[in-house]
Amino acid sequence: MGDDREENRAAFTATMEALRRAARGAGVAAPPALRQTLRFLLTGDLSHYGSPAAAIMCGDRAAPRDPETYWRDIERSRRRHPLFGPLTGNISPCAFWPHKPREAPPTIGGHHPALLVSATGDTATTYRGGQAMRRLLTGSRLLTLRDTIAHGIYGEYGDPCVDDKVNAYLETGALPATDQTCEGAPQARRSRSGRCAALFSRTCSAPRPRRVRRL
Repeated sequence: MGDDREENRAAFTATMEALRRAARGAGVAAPPALRQTLRFLLTGDLSHYGSPAAAIMCGDRAAPRDPETYWRDIERSRRRHPLFGPLTGNISPCAFWPHKPREAPPTIGGHHPALLVSATGDTATTYRGGQAMRRLLTGSRLLTLRDTIAHGIYGEYGDPCVDDKVNAYLETGALPATDQTCEGAPQARRSRSGRCAALFSRTCSAPRPRRVRRL
């Protein structure tokens, strides 16, 4: 749902079909993408993926401890977002995090040079958020991938325009003079020989620049 490449849409369709049949009482074999998701949720095998993200999010800002807070948020969100509101408003590990944040949340802003990459259809970190970050970091440049639903973009999604521009930045350390746009060419949605078809695949890797300048 958060990625418009054909292999990922096919995997999502297979997962939903398996869940639909299971909800009706049928015995089903979980397709590969669903097996990988269940492995991520129910075991510690993929903790290298989720644990650092939880530590960052829960360490940045203290979360409410009372489960009733999350229940009220879920019920409030149902009216406007009946499908995904309860999902995103649900309780998280941060409610039970054993440590308080060690410092105040950082203030974002300033003339720091950075290349920001954002897809217009990103469902995890929205394009509107990327634009807001660009306004706050006045020395940055925004590289936009248009008409594309994707979250992992550089080195994962497979758009040559994005990969070339990011590689050029990593090789030279020089930002483009202005914000840049890639049009999301259809060939960018090609299958990548199954390398990134499985959710949270450890085999996905960015194309390596010839040399990287230490910034």
